[in-house]
Amino acid sequence: MVAPPDVLANAVRNVDPKYAGNMGTQTGYITFTPLVANPAKGHLVLTSTKIEGGAVRIHGNGFNWSQSAFNIPSTAYSASGTGFTLGSENFTMTYGNVVGGIAHTVNLIERDLSSTNGDQNCFLAITATWQK
Repeated sequence: MVAPPDVLANAVRNVDPKYAGNMGTQTGYITFTPLVANPAKGHLVLTSTKIEGGAVRIHGNGFNWSQSAFNIPSTAYSASGTGFTLGSENFTMTYGNVVGGIAHTVNLIERDLSSTNGDQNCFLAITATWQK
């Protein structure tokens, strides 16, 4: 009879969650003020509430979950094709439900290189729905 392999031989023995990532979500309102000459450009204001925290918390490492206001004062934006720039941040964009040349739904995603805890293993996704 062959002895069973040691099931713990390849077990994880140590975890270093130094770069554990960030999870979060937010909800709020975006007010667009497009340029009259070119509505794909203009300024926007964001007022929202954000909840975020460490994606992995082991032995107290990572960072605590928190809830806070997250607001963006008037900031320049521009949209073209599949790109959306907000200030200095560049997003990949998809959109749909276009009525009269206006997208009523916009999805944005980017790798978040400015995470609040300095961790660059994060991404930022935004879905905006137009309402009158």
